[in-house]
Amino acid sequence: VFTHGFALVHETWREQVERFSESHRTLVWDVPGCGDAIETTEPVRFDVASRRLLDVLDDEGIDETVLVGQSMGSLLNQYIAYHHPDRVRALVHVGGFPLHDGFSGRAIKLMGVHVKLLGLMPENLLYNMFGRLVAHAPDTREYARLAGERTGKENMIALERAYLEDIDEGIPEQAVVPQLVVVGEHEYSPIRTKANEWVEELSDSRYETVPDAGHLANHDNPTAFNEILSAFLHDHKVVTGHT
Repeated sequence: VFTHGFALVHETWREQVERFSESHRTLVWDVPGCGDAIETTEPVRFDVASRRLLDVLDDEGIDETVLVGQSMGSLLNQYIAYHHPDRVRALVHVGGFPLHDGFSGRAIKLMGVHVKLLGLMPENLLYNMFGRLVAHAPDTREYARLAGERTGKENMIALERAYLEDIDEGIPEQAVVPQLVVVGEHEYSPIRTKANEWVEELSDSRYETVPDAGHLANHDNPTAFNEILSAFLHDHKVVTGHT
């Protein structure tokens, strides 16, 4: 199951679905508040989003899955793995960081200032800046810009407000499942540092770097990312034969 990041949409995983649907049963979705899943401007918390995904899995008859998440998607997947451990076989994080003890209270407050600044920005400036911040390759920046525009300024602000509340609350402990932590070569330094520290805390984990890629590493360099994910799935014998 592929879960996109903040204000993005399921097309984040286009190259991964094309590659892995031949050997695995794959599922992509739009997190509530993003893309085609915009139903309200009220903040959508992880408990609501996780319930939505679990309902889809139930409808599809899927009891256990590998959750692959980018940035915010990684945090949501950690929330699901902690609260519903029986549903998660492994976790893959792209540009993620630990929901358990992720950032200090001071850092959360600084992020809150960022939410207020978003409200003051003209929409076009906001979407262009968003594309530059999350992506490294020009085509990925354009995808992120259009996805942000599709989600909309009002929803982006509501999402980030809820996102910060979920980060602040966190989870009491890490999920005990195999985990792959992936960062782009040009990922932001604080996230790279957190990712390295995170892997050292996990009992069954792997750390990989995607060359010539930024925060949205799977989209910036899909070929390299797909090879990394394929090796992880192979090593953990995650091959279903369904599409």
